[in-house]
Amino acid sequence: MSDLRKGLGERIKEVRTKRGMTLEELGFQSGMTKSALSKVEKGRVSISSENLYAISLVFNTSVDWLMTGEERPTPRNDHKESASFFCIKREVVSQFDHLLEALDEQDLAFIGRYIELASFNKQHKTAKESDQPKSD
Repeated sequence: MSDLRKGLGERIKEVRTKRGMTLEELGFQSGMTKSALSKVEKGRVSISSENLYAISLVFNTSVDWLMTGEERPTPRNDHKESASFFCIKREVVSQFDHLLEALDEQDLAFIGRYIELASFNKQHKTAKESDQPKSD
């Protein structure tokens, strides 16, 4: 097991547990399965850049910190774009949360299964595309 994967997994678990989140909750918010997150936290598997970024958004921390345990300053020219992106994202999430409150447990379970299926299909499609030879 690489030290990078181990440290990354430890930091993800540390933040998740400090926030009182279960693997299922983090999975729902980041688009990963409970099983995949467990393996990442234990340092058994690598994580895709998309999933790492999604977790950083859930935790409101930088990918740098998750990877290394060290913060690096955000370049000045990206700061305004990042702030507006997160402001819009926060508004969308707030509206989404409001809609979710009206759903019952069966509806929420269905949505969770649908998201898992969509994520699996995306990963499968990406894997299929990377297996195809590229034409020059």
